[in-house]
Amino acid sequence: MSNLFFKEIKGSSFYEKDFVVTKLRDFNLNLDLIEDPVRFDIKKFLDLGLHGGDAVHVSIAVKTNCDLIVTFNLKHFLPVKKIIKVNSPVEY
Repeated sequence: MSNLFFKEIKGSSFYEKDFVVTKLRDFNLNLDLIEDPVRFDIKKFLDLGLHGGDAVHVSIAVKTNCDLIVTFNLKHFLPVKKIIKVNSPVEY
C-alpha cells in the first residue's frame, strides 16, 4: 500500500493511515507499505490506458507480487485484467 492509497482512502472516507492498516490486519492480510512509489515503472500501464493514480497502484501491485487489486472502479482496471486480478470489495 502506498501513500497514494492512503490519500485516496482519507479523501473518500476520512480514515487515517493507522486506522486503515489496523482494520486490514484484522483480515490477516500480508500488507506491504510502500514509501517510495517513484521507483516503480508506471509507463507501461499508462500506455495501456490507465490514468496516473491507477497506473501507480498496478505498478506497485505487480512489482510486489500482490495477488489482486481491490477497487470500486473495476472499469478503470479493464486494461490490466490479464496482468493482475481485480475484484470489487463485494467480491473480496
